[in-house]
Amino acid sequence: MKRSRLKRVEEKRAKRQIATLITASTILLFILIFLGPRILVEISLLFSNRQDSNIISQEDTNPPFPPTIESLPNATNTNNITISGYGEPETILTFYINEQKVKETTIDTKGNFTLNTKLTKGKNTLYATSTDKAGNTSDASSIYKISYLSNPPKLEVIEPQDNETVSQESIEIKGITILGAQVTINDRFVSVDEDGTFKFSFKINEGENTIILVAIDQAGNIAEVTRTIIYTP
Repeated sequence: MKRSRLKRVEEKRAKRQIATLITASTILLFILIFLGPRILVEISLLFSNRQDSNIISQEDTNPPFPPTIESLPNATNTNNITISGYGEPETILTFYINEQKVKETTIDTKGNFTLNTKLTKGKNTLYATSTDKAGNTSDASSIYKISYLSNPPKLEVIEPQDNETVSQESIEIKGITILGAQVTINDRFVSVDEDGTFKFSFKINEGENTIILVAIDQAGNIAEVTRTIIYTP
């Protein structure tokens, strides 16, 4: 009797195990049929992204070469300026003025870039960097210094006075301007000293003479002064 009862218990246990196995197999089959492909794709993409990330971090650690900015003037009389140059293709160019980031643009597939920006009044220090897709940033480009000057240069005539009458045919014209300015007197170039002073001997004709002095700074701003001198021998 005891053996018969034990046998029945074991049979019931075996039946429960078989039922559980059948249920689990059915659920697993359902998952594989309806959800399996999506899960497998997501797992594959996740693994691929991690693998790509590892490849980038292992292989692309070199920064791009520094961008090159084409030659710029030392001074300008407009605050709008166009910057051109070249760098590593398809990297992000970041442009700085006076250590402040002012512009970003993408260098094209041929390695060229062009951008427009505004200068601040006075002195401007300009440079650029480029950053690749892996986040590596280049060293800075060459640094350019540009002065934005919008006012005419100083031009003061010390001698002679306007409408002055003289008795000699040669007079000496003296004046002062800013350093770096170019001075002409009746279209004749005059040498300017390091302190901005200048003098020029000028021969006049009998009667009324008009003398026009012009100073042009590095940015192209112009100052003009006219003197009338009367020569009476």
